[in-house]
Amino acid sequence: MKILIRLLCILVGALMLSFLVAKVVLVPIGQWYEMSKAQSFDDVSDAFVLSLLCKRFAPSRVAG
Repeated sequence: MKILIRLLCILVGALMLSFLVAKVVLVPIGQWYEMSKAQSFDDVSDAFVLSLLCKRFAPSRVAG
């Protein structure tokens, strides 16, 4: 029973950490790029496609 609680706490902590990283780091970087560096809509769409490719080929930490 203690192992299940420990695994559940680890899973919840990992989800919270990934949420915080996404909201605190990744979203502001994306907004900064969109407002400061992108010269046209093509730059933003290229960055979006690159992020989708990175997400697709990144190793998954959750077995499934």
